[in-house]
Amino acid sequence: MPKGEELMRDGFFPGRRTCLVIAHRLSTIQNSNLIVVINEGKVAEKGPSLKFLFL
Repeated sequence: MPKGEELMRDGFFPGRRTCLVIAHRLSTIQNSNLIVVINEGKVAEKGPSLKFLFL
């Protein structure tokens, strides 16, 4: 994991707060409570974890 990504993850996600993170790497959002996939400006999928991405 790149150092900047690690610093961001550790800085944003240690407590209970709401953060909007736009990411291209799944590793950046793997510990998120809710993931929303946007494709061509529309919500394509959303769910509580990465499980739905691999169905």
